[in-house]
Amino acid sequence: MSNAKYGKNEWTKATVRIIERIKPEEIVIGVSEGEMAKETREFGRLIKKETKLPVIFWDETLTTQEAVRKMVEGGVAKERRKKMDHAAAAALILQSYLDQDKMKIKNYHRQGGVPPEGGKS
Repeated sequence: MSNAKYGKNEWTKATVRIIERIKPEEIVIGVSEGEMAKETREFGRLIKKETKLPVIFWDETLTTQEAVRKMVEGGVAKERRKKMDHAAAAALILQSYLDQDKMKIKNYHRQGGVPPEGGKS
């Protein structure tokens, strides 16, 4: 979250500008453990406050390692992997969330019941 180029406020403003431009329905934020998790959750709360959009915190444990493993299996060169590992991990986090949401919807249709919270039908 922290970066020498931006402070928390600048990160929040920059993120809100991107969100306003792409107009998502909800925001998925990967959360690790420990002190970084506290910062990430605070960032998410600020984003939610500024955008009024639902913010979903999703476990990102080991996603960078998984992303690197998949890139190695896919033959991605080491130099390129170093540049892409966080973006690839973010893609895995989002895919994991989407897969879970899809399973909720399938179960809803199978059971003929009320859509689960956050499930789209």
